[in-house]
Amino acid sequence: MSEFELTRRLELAQDVDGRGSVLLCALAVGEVSLERAVRIHDQTRALGSEQARAVTVRLLARNEDGSVRSHRQFLRELRRQVALHTANRSKTMERALRPERLRGHRGRRLWDGGRHR
Repeated sequence: MSEFELTRRLELAQDVDGRGSVLLCALAVGEVSLERAVRIHDQTRALGSEQARAVTVRLLARNEDGSVRSHRQFLRELRRQVALHTANRSKTMERALRPERLRGHRGRRLWDGGRHR
């Protein structure tokens, strides 16, 4: 494990600023993986406690059918929620809503029914 990853995990475990209380409870009952909890805690670093809590609750919620978000859905929603709760939303929102670039074998762009993404 890298020093960077160890530092991120320790920051979550110590929860100095109180942002990770919901995440720690979710970890304790098995509702979220350690990887996702660390990622949420790291990405909400610049937000206040209430904003971080709102982002966390939104990301821990299950889909309408009761399933857990896929990794891709999770990352997209994390970017979107952080952008929504950031004070300077113009650039962060633009980046969060930008379509993801799909790449195939050897970095070629994938064809999407008549247009490239």
